[in-house]
Amino acid sequence: EFALNDDWVHTEIARHWADTGEFRMIPFAGPTFYLPIIYGAALIKLFGFSFTILRLSTLAFSLATIIVFYFFLNKISDRPKLAFLGTLALWLNPIFYNLSFTFMTDIPALFFIIVSVYLYYTGFENKNKLWLFGAGLLAVAGFFIRQTNILVLGAAGILALTQTKNIPFKSILWIFGVPLLAWAGIYYFLFSRDLLPLAGADHLIFDPTKLLKHSIWWLWYAVPYLGLATAPLFAGWAAKNIDELKKPKYSITIFFALVSTIIIYFSTKQYFPYIPNIVNTTGLGPMNSILNGETSLLFSKKIWLALSLIFATGGAWTIINFFTAIKPESQTETQSNDKILFSFCSILAVIFLLPILFLESFDRYFLPIFSFVLIILILRLKNQKFSTLSAGAVLLVYAFFSLTQTAFYMNWNRVRWELTATAMNRGIETFQLDAGYEWNGWHSYWSARNSGLSAGTITSPWWIRALFVNNTEDYIVASSPIRPYSVIASETVPGFNPNNRLYLLKKPD
Repeated sequence: EFALNDDWVHTEIARHWADTGEFRMIPFAGPTFYLPIIYGAALIKLFGFSFTILRLSTLAFSLATIIVFYFFLNKISDRPKLAFLGTLALWLNPIFYNLSFTFMTDIPALFFIIVSVYLYYTGFENKNKLWLFGAGLLAVAGFFIRQTNILVLGAAGILALTQTKNIPFKSILWIFGVPLLAWAGIYYFLFSRDLLPLAGADHLIFDPTKLLKHSIWWLWYAVPYLGLATAPLFAGWAAKNIDELKKPKYSITIFFALVSTIIIYFSTKQYFPYIPNIVNTTGLGPMNSILNGETSLLFSKKIWLALSLIFATGGAWTIINFFTAIKPESQTETQSNDKILFSFCSILAVIFLLPILFLESFDRYFLPIFSFVLIILILRLKNQKFSTLSAGAVLLVYAFFSLTQTAFYMNWNRVRWELTATAMNRGIETFQLDAGYEWNGWHSYWSARNSGLSAGTITSPWWIRALFVNNTEDYIVASSPIRPYSVIASETVPGFNPNNRLYLLKKPD
């Protein structure tokens, strides 16, 4: 029973609505997450409040997502083993797996994206207007989980106007126009009643110089993160097509990616994970920058650098497959449908990348792009030699990492909240205890906001200075002892990770 990452925001809104009947949007909120709030409040009404029941709802979406994704990949490849491996590449991806255990919006949003893309593909394949219309409605529904879901509707519109035939323009108008009108109507309803999240634009970068620098760096970051997503498929392909890597389009691109990785490491000391949020140097899930104290690397810098090179290689291979279009001379119906799907997923990948380039972003924002790229690769690999054994070996490594580190992350948070109970038993108030970003948010967001106080001291962590300004930091839960605080309790965190001890500290009198 504890909050994880940003899900304290979503959970607080749902619980308050269920308990009081008042829909109170936290000003700190960014996503348009009305659907999770609705079904979250319904679950609380039915079963009573618990973080667990809300996380189970996300696990249900995870299960539904991988089932739909498997049937999608099997439909386009007609190779069940390949489709199964592609599905495991999504499910066991550390970002997907870790987010499945939170009440965050990423997994439910991805479910709506994949189902909408599946329906659009089926509609374009069969020239079925109702399938296309239904896909548009799902894209609109997905917007009210995360804003970027509406981009699926835009990408499908581009495809309908440029890539498909035998769909009359009048039909396109209502197929896309009605969902857009529904989206605009609901959005205006929320806007007119001041129910929109206030922090939706907080991550936008307005300074042109900073934006240019940010965009260039994030274009680079996309390469190793694509490698993370596609490494199992790359291993399966490379084991059977090693001679292909000698071709200039592969060898030159991979060489450039490796050299760039090495130059960036020695000049800036950056290595994978370049943008830690879910995948961190400490494991999985945010443990740095949300709690006081020092943490240890899960792996040595040399291992992280080796992983940087591996993922850069896989990312370069993925990009080559992305930019090598399906040849237009292919005329069979299946090949024509493959070309449409390839174009659709390519448009989607580019469109979903654009917001990342304009926002202060997180690694989890790449998750939809991972799914589009996996679809593209399955289209590529279905007619090629492929080693199930090699892909399976990489997936076993992913499974071990994702399962053990997500389990540790859950235990780490459980112990953190147990230490706060020890502190609260001493009779202290919540504003006297800093137990990190999530605990403070859950227990004291509104009291801090209504306190009228200014930010904490210059040495206070960012969450105190920015959000929980009334916190006195008399007691803190930390990853390590901190001077001049004294240790009054500590607990061991079960699991495979060097950061396996947390401390309750008291400020000197």
